[in-house]
Amino acid sequence: MPTRSLSFEIRGASRSPELRSLMRRRLTRVLDGLRGSPIAVRASFTDLNGPKGGQADRCVLSVGRPRRPAVRAEHTAASQRTAFDGALAALERAIRRGRERERDLRRFPKKYFVASRVVSGRMPRRAAATR
Repeated sequence: MPTRSLSFEIRGASRSPELRSLMRRRLTRVLDGLRGSPIAVRASFTDLNGPKGGQADRCVLSVGRPRRPAVRAEHTAASQRTAFDGALAALERAIRRGRERERDLRRFPKKYFVASRVVSGRMPRRAAATR
């Protein structure tokens, strides 16, 4: 199976090559285990205060995958680096939740398995009702 090249797009970040290479390395490490290899990664930075001054930067990370919905995470912090760190942590959680959801929906469990998941709070009630 041919490997696709992953396109990184970074908008609004400082022109520092060190920050950009750090972002690329950390995003690549997070996305290595992602099922359905990602085809595009977009990191967008926005200064929320604009020319008024103050420190409030928002980082939005979006990962596009073939035949699947995009995964999106954002975080607001005082600097671009901390905003990126927070958005990356949120992206990791979203990917992990998606994996767990896919794994649970792939199974066709017995009623006792579903009941124990509902009681422990690991499966949404609507998913249990459809089984």
